[in-house]
Amino acid sequence: MRLDENPADFKVYFYQANGTVGVEIPLCDPGVQTSIDPDSSELIYVILVDFFSTRLTDPDGSGYNNYEAYALVNTDTSTVVDFYDIGEGTQNITANNGIAVGATSENLPVIVGLNSKTMTLQLNQPNPDRLVYEAVAPGDSGIACFAKRTLIDTPNGVVSIEFLSAGDLVNTIDNGPCPVR
Repeated sequence: MRLDENPADFKVYFYQANGTVGVEIPLCDPGVQTSIDPDSSELIYVILVDFFSTRLTDPDGSGYNNYEAYALVNTDTSTVVDFYDIGEGTQNITANNGIAVGATSENLPVIVGLNSKTMTLQLNQPNPDRLVYEAVAPGDSGIACFAKRTLIDTPNGVVSIEFLSAGDLVNTIDNGPCPVR
């Protein structure tokens, strides 16, 4: 998302394999984590299962919080920005309710096999329509995500992550104490 766009105008809808909305999350929800990509100046939004009961599953999952597809929608213009289903199982899901009603998802294949790794699926600038697979490893995602109660080393001692704020100093391996952004 560009810096000039209003996050209050966007929602992410998670869809079941049958095309029904299971949950909708406004990007302005305080549980949605944000960061700025230093290379593109885009806002990055991360929806964590710590705050929202959502999982994208492959192949078809079961359970109320397992979803097969997601749609990013501009609610101000009623425009479906992206609508993707993940991997094998049900593909090309047609939304039968929610603001994306009538839209059909595009399949994002996942890498599977004996030597496959956990991957992130990224659609970034400058080619937002080209899928990039990146191995998930410390620091690879461009944004660090920590579970509640993770202990972080600071110049003043160890602090639980939920007590840190922007500007607080944390110890890093490469650059010594650095402020949280």
